[in-house]
Amino acid sequence: MEIWGTDIKLNTQIRNLVSKMENASDFNYDDEEVLLTKLLKKKGLRYSWTKSIFNPKIIIFKDTKENVMKLYKYHDIEITPSIMKQEGWKDDVWKVRE
Repeated sequence: MEIWGTDIKLNTQIRNLVSKMENASDFNYDDEEVLLTKLLKKKGLRYSWTKSIFNPKIIIFKDTKENVMKLYKYHDIEITPSIMKQEGWKDDVWKVRE
């Protein structure tokens, strides 16, 4: 697991869910994914997977525009108007290209 932010504290239930998902075979973690999303949302957090194909890990981060933009950049995803709309960002606040 990677944590983006030194002030993020995770309880045992979240850590156990992450471990179970990271070690699951054949992406068999649907129930855990729903619960993890719910628990993280209560704390203002989100998660994603690392780029590793053979040993993917979960990244946990605060649900801020800056962190989500960092995540898109990490995954080499261009921030398009449709992504901005999906994230609920206003065109006049966030630039699509640097």
